[in-house]
Amino acid sequence: MKTQFPVGDKQKIEPTALVVGENTQYRIDGFSPRSKKNQKQVTSPTINNILSKDLLSREDLVNLLSASEDREKHLIYRTANDIKKRHAGSMVYLRGLIEISNICRKDCLYCGIRKSNGAVGRYTLSEEDVVDKALWAWRRNFGSIVIQSGERTDRQFIDNLASAIRAIRQQTDNALGITLSCGEQEPETYRQWLDAGAHRYLLRIETSSEE
Repeated sequence: MKTQFPVGDKQKIEPTALVVGENTQYRIDGFSPRSKKNQKQVTSPTINNILSKDLLSREDLVNLLSASEDREKHLIYRTANDIKKRHAGSMVYLRGLIEISNICRKDCLYCGIRKSNGAVGRYTLSEEDVVDKALWAWRRNFGSIVIQSGERTDRQFIDNLASAIRAIRQQTDNALGITLSCGEQEPETYRQWLDAGAHRYLLRIETSSEE
């Protein structure tokens, strides 16, 4: 069971005006359709036309992001919210993040845990700590966790993580989703963690160079 929190139900906006798109009608607060003054403040046809499309071009996206009028922003928000509710519902799903080690073999200059940064206190959680934190999330109905670390390829780290994954799967009846994000690894390492019970792998390639 996943923890779910309703979104937006307590902040409903009472409609006072009607803005009509090509295929859909959206009610926007703060503008009365009976007011001649407000009738002149109709959302631009450009925004309405863009929001009626199934596929947006780069120019469409630029126009939406450049909207400056409150009525246009309201319409964009309401349209996006309608699409979100249609496809994802009005729930928030919680995912726990477990940082198991800040030791890293890479030396990316932008990163605070790069290997040459001697000002950082290094740590690695024990297998028992990793499992304990995962169970904490599971008991609170989190749907999944991400186990994250600096990039390490030493055998002890790889095997301990695989063991922790197996313990988590066993003690949560395979109900807790497990995503890993531990840098670039060899194919056999990915296979070992997959076989242990990990569901997904998040591989970040944030900077690169020709060298």
